[in-house]
Amino acid sequence: MAAGSSLKQIFWAVYINEQHFPSTTALPIVAVNTVCNSLNSVLAILAFSSPAAKSSFPQPQLIAGAAIYIPAMLVDAYSEVQRKVFKANPRNKGKCYTGGLWSLARHINYTGFILWRGSYTMASGGWIPGILMTGWFFQDFGRRAIPILDQYCTTRYGSQWDAFKQQTPSKLIPRIW
Repeated sequence: MAAGSSLKQIFWAVYINEQHFPSTTALPIVAVNTVCNSLNSVLAILAFSSPAAKSSFPQPQLIAGAAIYIPAMLVDAYSEVQRKVFKANPRNKGKCYTGGLWSLARHINYTGFILWRGSYTMASGGWIPGILMTGWFFQDFGRRAIPILDQYCTTRYGSQWDAFKQQTPSKLIPRIW
């Protein structure tokens, strides 16, 4: 899962991202990813080497984490690819992408990210760390990232963004929030 996390971030940086990404913006993201991956490594070492561990391998949280991780990673990456393909078409210049997975939730890429991050932690350290990681990213995106991005999109797309919000009322979780 650590390799998947790294490969996904490299894929985003090399293939998806088309904007200048200054180091002042990139370094905090790199730091969060490094801390999360390191924490997951420590949790996995502790979980699998603890003499108190009574369950057999593979543990249910490892199976559940892996089962969520793969589709969540695909949602994150594929939603970004869908948007990139749309924006690469000159006829779509200045348009807001509202199709594909984005028709389910306005920030469906964040949904995938939150779920793969949380499931990676669940597989590494158990149910409680997985739930805590998922909750932390959910509140971070909900309180910080989504409001900032909503303001940006309102300014950039205007009435298109307003229409998208009406058409797709869910921010992160399709039909829930």
